[in-house]
Amino acid sequence: ICDGKGRWEDSERYCGLLAAHAPDDPFTIFHQAEAFHRQGRSREAFAVLQYASTEVKQGAEFFYLMARVLCGLEQFTLGLSCIGKAVDADPRVKAKALNDPELERVWIHLQER
Repeated sequence: ICDGKGRWEDSERYCGLLAAHAPDDPFTIFHQAEAFHRQGRSREAFAVLQYASTEVKQGAEFFYLMARVLCGLEQFTLGLSCIGKAVDADPRVKAKALNDPELERVWIHLQER
């Protein structure tokens, strides 16, 4: 609910409370990382994503969010790698990634190479 309304500080706080009860829940991890990232706190988002289980770290959603976080950290080459892994895990992600304004800097970086 908070994410849908752009209330990122509330989302961060609620996910932090939920994490105390289910620290490895992918829902909590993804939403807390998204909340940090949307507040311009991509380093904290990156740290939260490190708590994901090995199984979660193989999914398209994980790699896609990691790409966005890495773009926020200006790690465009790593972000591009994560986009590739997301597309490998779920080819439908490609269209989403190509139209995501947060990933635009990755495409600019790729053109400059």
